[in-house]
Amino acid sequence: MADLFNEDLELMDTKNKIIAVAIEQFSDQGYDNTSIRKIADIVGIKGSSIYNHFNSKEEILEEIFKYYRNLFYQMGDVFEIKEVPLIDLKEDKILYILKGGFDSVINILKRPEMINILKIIIKEQFKNQKIRNFFLEEFIDKPRKVMEKLMKELMDKGIIREGNPYLYSQEFQAFAIYKMYEEFMLKDVEYIDIDDIEIQINHHIDFFWNSIRK
Repeated sequence: MADLFNEDLELMDTKNKIIAVAIEQFSDQGYDNTSIRKIADIVGIKGSSIYNHFNSKEEILEEIFKYYRNLFYQMGDVFEIKEVPLIDLKEDKILYILKGGFDSVINILKRPEMINILKIIIKEQFKNQKIRNFFLEEFIDKPRKVMEKLMKELMDKGIIREGNPYLYSQEFQAFAIYKMYEEFMLKDVEYIDIDDIEIQINHHIDFFWNSIRK
């Protein structure tokens, strides 16, 4: 799939134009309020021509999810924690690992199309089961399982205080979820102060680490 951030809409092939327009329309108008015909009109094709590329609007949504996953996994190390050997880890390395997951969040916020996808996910999850399942899997379950594994291993090695790894992982993850709702649901603003969010994330990580380390 093309990079929708770095490629001009007019230079994209038809399939990627459909995806790019759908992201913008789903974000601005809502998934239910966006019709196949509306997407086709903006792309500059007949409504029936979309079915040469996608069988349904739901299939377009699936392709948007695929685009998000591919870019997210390229942008940070959040799911690589399980590959890191934890023997004799120094504090600066542990902090580097903890901050690695949030690097993806910061990089995502630098891309307009990813911001629009986040708006779709945050706003539409209450009305659309498929979007809700995507949110639960990608934003809740996967990061929590990785962080829970890390917390357990750090406990077993006596690096952090004894406790419940599941609760530790929830505490660590909660700030990112809170910020997403604050920025995309409560504020609903066009401009996002990425530098300020990065400062807040670093403060959160430092506070979390100082609370659990021995």
